[in-house]
Amino acid sequence: MVKGANQGELPALNWLAAARAAQHQQHYPQRNDYLKQAEAEPRAKNAVNTSRCRYLYQQGEFEQARQALDTLVPCSKSNDSLLLLATDLYQAQQDWAALRALLPIINKRQLVDETRFTQLSLTTNSALLTEAADKGEQALDNCWGWFSRAERNNNHYVALYAMGLNRCGRSIDAWKLVYKKIKSAADDDLFAAIPHLLSTSDTEYRQQFFGLESKYVTQANYHVCAAQLYLQNRDFSLAKNHYLQASQLDESNKSTWLGLAECQHQLGEHYGASQSYKQAAVL
Repeated sequence: MVKGANQGELPALNWLAAARAAQHQQHYPQRNDYLKQAEAEPRAKNAVNTSRCRYLYQQGEFEQARQALDTLVPCSKSNDSLLLLATDLYQAQQDWAALRALLPIINKRQLVDETRFTQLSLTTNSALLTEAADKGEQALDNCWGWFSRAERNNNHYVALYAMGLNRCGRSIDAWKLVYKKIKSAADDDLFAAIPHLLSTSDTEYRQQFFGLESKYVTQANYHVCAAQLYLQNRDFSLAKNHYLQASQLDESNKSTWLGLAECQHQLGEHYGASQSYKQAAVL
């Protein structure tokens, strides 16, 4: 294959085929040589860089793969295989901003199934919010402003944004945002965020939350959240009561049984604690 690579009307294709074979055999220096030979044909430049990017990605050389990818500028005019390659590489490098820019194109062309696209969007947007919060208030607000209206109504993102606001010293804004949501409907992500937003000194806001108990008396995660808030005050008795209700509503949640066991232990209810630990152990 190599000896006759320059023969024929399209020698670049022969060199690309030789590079593919060398990649399969893990003969990387030869592969690189063959790609350079193929590159001698100007019309093959994009095909060569695409192959180089793919091979380097498969080899785990992400930085070099990215250099090759950047020469191709993935965009709405790119072919499907290049967009999928870019998606994989951006994920490997955790370049969430670059990946988010591709998401509308990926969705429009239906390059991945609905389940994978949903997970891809969730991972990307969640990472962007977390990274923005690390950079500060302005970066966080800018990131939130880039989200679509539908995304800003997604409770998972609302919870992450609220926790970011809290980290930036805007705890009141964070609570108001979450409280507005939970007044209307229960949500696991929001309930999970609340213990991170409220402290023992937030008496007014804690009362607002506890005032929703009658509305969510059958929601296990509301009771878990309430228990965690009471634990901030080391009120093990009230925390135990809520963990107990949560465990009755959802017997399959291991962390709930562990929380209940810890409260029982703190209250000197050693037999009850042992039973709760046993229940957790089988989950």
